[in-house]
Amino acid sequence: MRFFALAFSLLLSACWVGDSFYSERETVRAISLGIYRAVGPRDPGETDLFRVVALPSGLTRFEPIGQPEDAFVAGFAPLPGTERVFVAWLVEDGGDAIPRDSIPYGLVERQPDGSYRVFSPTCDEMGDVAISAGAVRISDKFRFCRFPDRASLETALRRIVPRLRAEGARLIPVSND
Repeated sequence: MRFFALAFSLLLSACWVGDSFYSERETVRAISLGIYRAVGPRDPGETDLFRVVALPSGLTRFEPIGQPEDAFVAGFAPLPGTERVFVAWLVEDGGDAIPRDSIPYGLVERQPDGSYRVFSPTCDEMGDVAISAGAVRISDKFRFCRFPDRASLETALRRIVPRLRAEGARLIPVSND
């Protein structure tokens, strides 16, 4: 199961989405290069290995070891008003570009021990937080919370940082290859 790829890429049946609010110029390297073991928040025995690669554009590519066709590309920008917490957004999944008007967003936090927490908020579980920040719930065959602008997205993301710390998947460095 690609739990980390699914969680990180935010391709859940009910995620937080919006237009492309961040430019490549704002992108930072939030996760150090190397190989990581991704550990699920509810089943620490279930793990995946990923290689983190920097792209010339400033974006980051995640390559599942042994499954290069499942690679995905993400961007990161510091979340204003926080320390070590970054907005994460998906740009490409399995070679397919994500439409610029439906970018999925989430959070990554750098831990003091060099690991990372990754969290993808869902509209099912955190729709009230999203809506109170200005998002609109969209029901299609999937449920989405759509943010009208960057400010509303960042407001909601700041409100869920405690959930990231309690429930986020962990990304643990294996080597700095």
